[in-house]
Amino acid sequence: MNSIVETTCLMHDIGNPPFGHFGESTISEWFKNDENIKLILRKSKLIKDDSVLDDNLKELIQLKDFTSFDGNPQAIRIATKLQGDDGVTGYNFTYTQIAASLKYTYGGRDYKKIADNHLSSKIGYFSTEEDIVKETWEKLSIPINGRHPITFIMEAADDISYCTSDIDDGIEKGVITEDDLYSFIKKNIPEHISSIDDDVNRIIELCNGIKKNEKISLFTEFKTTLSRMLVTKASTVFYNEFDSIISSEKKTPLLIEDKESKDILLVLLQLKEFTKEAIFSTPEVEMTELSGHSIITGILNCYVPLLELESNSFLDLIKKNKNKSISKVTSRLFRTLPDKYLKAYHAQRVKNEDDIYLEWNLRAHLIIDFISGMTDQYALELYQSLTGIKVK
Repeated sequence: MNSIVETTCLMHDIGNPPFGHFGESTISEWFKNDENIKLILRKSKLIKDDSVLDDNLKELIQLKDFTSFDGNPQAIRIATKLQGDDGVTGYNFTYTQIAASLKYTYGGRDYKKIADNHLSSKIGYFSTEEDIVKETWEKLSIPINGRHPITFIMEAADDISYCTSDIDDGIEKGVITEDDLYSFIKKNIPEHISSIDDDVNRIIELCNGIKKNEKISLFTEFKTTLSRMLVTKASTVFYNEFDSIISSEKKTPLLIEDKESKDILLVLLQLKEFTKEAIFSTPEVEMTELSGHSIITGILNCYVPLLELESNSFLDLIKKNKNKSISKVTSRLFRTLPDKYLKAYHAQRVKNEDDIYLEWNLRAHLIIDFISGMTDQYALELYQSLTGIKVK
């Protein structure tokens, strides 16, 4: 069981594209441009010149996979398909490991957000992995859209680890100081609030420089103390709500930061607010995100010729058949795509050879798989090469 929890935590962010959440939104925005997508589909002969990009066509090509793009379903795609040698088995995870890795449980062809249901707040899996997700639920007797109990633990671990890691980075880069953090907490959690519990009071004491462990720095004691308290809180909630977790009735995280909280969750809320205000809104971070937006948008624009091909023409590229209608630029772009992603594309295509709409969806996934697997630096270098900004 421990190894399953550890693996679930380790693979949690593997689907994130370059530039993290800003990269996710950039991909979504690109595919939400109906005029551009309509032009691409016309050139690929999926629609006629006088046709419109209506809801029916969007459903046929499963455009929601991309307009709702997120790193979580991309992680499921990597785990179940992309990392294998055959494009089919991926990591060959057990059903339990797949289910535990499914942070959000609504997705596929019918994905939509449901008010007050945390498990639907983001797309959980793409249409391409809908079959394996539903098979997993069936084999484990988990209700449709139900969440595996281990996922609650992973989600809490993610909240606990990231609540101070971004602040760590900010301090290391000189964007903020420890005192900035302590002042923010003291300002937003006044000491005279009598109803807050002992844990919150201990955090405020640390913010005032009152240490208990002289062998470590104040900030280290702050982080370790906070983490220990949050772990205890998450464990308590898991134990108290065990029945609803096991029955797949619980729809909320173990740790829900709330302004009305009087326990350690109040501190977690303030840390997230501080990170938003003092780190993510700084010119340095915002400029990096703007650069990331331009880089990912630019790469997608460069690969448009592959999306504009007719289905049979793209198959000619796969089979290395001569086709005079395919430009040299398009051929060269195709050769930049990694083999492992091409194998995943081909493995899914052969199952539905006559479905030209599904083929386009798989082709779009092929390009997004490539982009999502890039580091920030590689994405920058590829963008510079494709646009001629920097020639090697």
